[in-house]
Amino acid sequence: MDSQYSRYLLAFLVVCVVFGLSFSVVEDLLNNGVPPFFLTAVTYAIGTLTLVAARPFVRTSRFSRSETRYGLYVGVVIFLAFAFQTLGLVHTTPAKGVALTCLYVIFTPLIVMMIRRKVSFNILGLALLAFLGVMILSGMFTESGGGLNRGDMLVMMCAFSFSVQFLLLERFSASLDTLNFTTVQLFIVTIIATVISLLTELDEMGFTLDALLIMELLFMGIMVTGISFFIQTMVQRRIPATTISVLCCTELVFGVMFSFAFGMDEVTMPIIVGSLVIFVATVITASRKQGPLINSKGE
Repeated sequence: MDSQYSRYLLAFLVVCVVFGLSFSVVEDLLNNGVPPFFLTAVTYAIGTLTLVAARPFVRTSRFSRSETRYGLYVGVVIFLAFAFQTLGLVHTTPAKGVALTCLYVIFTPLIVMMIRRKVSFNILGLALLAFLGVMILSGMFTESGGGLNRGDMLVMMCAFSFSVQFLLLERFSASLDTLNFTTVQLFIVTIIATVISLLTELDEMGFTLDALLIMELLFMGIMVTGISFFIQTMVQRRIPATTISVLCCTELVFGVMFSFAFGMDEVTMPIIVGSLVIFVATVITASRKQGPLINSKGE
């Protein structure tokens, strides 16, 4: 393994740590009264400005028509993913949120299977294993009965959206300038979230913007959105999707650990066992040898 490849792996592992921490940060922001779409708009505006500020220090070119068009497609999908995730975290916990989000590693090959109209019983079996983990995580098998709430369902829709984003990145990112492509994506999310926030959340702006909230918003904008999305897009051009998928599974571990550490989730058997089952299913799925998920013709 050459040193450059190792650096890319390490950089993406850091991204997974940041993504795992972001669930607890978002939960705290929401608990302090920050409206979901306002949060998304501010986060992505800061992320966009971060990449614009980086342009003088990165070798890049003018925005091309392809970067704008494909960035628009991916940006819409990212908005849906984070809208579902942020709204879901209003009604569920960070540990459950990160575990359910990681289902995109399962959803991605399922989508490919449907596109190719070729059934894989191994993938179906792993999908059922992941679903079992979801049921355990939801508390379905506890004495209280539990079950999936609205927040859990929204986060699962987020996971599906991330699957589509993952496939679109593999389809388009190799031929496009990474900085331009990522900047367009973040800008599109900013515009959509700002419009929706102005239309629906003007009466919900009663939160107090203290030093901690400002730091959390800057963390979400600069680290989680600007830098991490840039690294993700760059790394996916150079590392096989299967390897990236395995690394993405660590996001679940980090997310649950941070949630427990900050006291946002109680350490319960359903959360531990359910997260472990989902983690095993995603690792096995991601570790399966495969070629490109979507080729240059989109097949």
